[in-house]
Amino acid sequence: MDVEKLANNRGSGAGRGGVVPPVESRWRPGESGNPKGRPKGAKTSFEAIFERELSRRVAGDPKLDGNRRISRRTRIVREILDRVEAGDARMVKIVVDRLWPVAEAEAGQTQQPIVIVFDDQDREEFETLQRD
Repeated sequence: MDVEKLANNRGSGAGRGGVVPPVESRWRPGESGNPKGRPKGAKTSFEAIFERELSRRVAGDPKLDGNRRISRRTRIVREILDRVEAGDARMVKIVVDRLWPVAEAEAGQTQQPIVIVFDDQDREEFETLQRD
């Protein structure tokens, strides 16, 4: 590009880089800078991808579901609850602190206190988790 042309294009109205592009190469009103880009409404956000993957059907537990396929969401919930039943203190904390209130709110119920009985070892581990 001609150095004189560049020098004349500098100024307060200059865009990024301090140079205003020539009039013939500027976008026209209503013209996109990427006409073949992502279509409007395309589901490429993280939330949309995450939701699609949670809804994807996968093989269920043969004992519970036979040959049926279940959503990943169902499989994850089952895994969390299985770990709670097995006494995984971290999972108990997650369910009590985060998931239980959400489930109650979705069901339109008021939040009720939850009573969980621990033995001494579980109580110590749970109190340690609460401090963290």
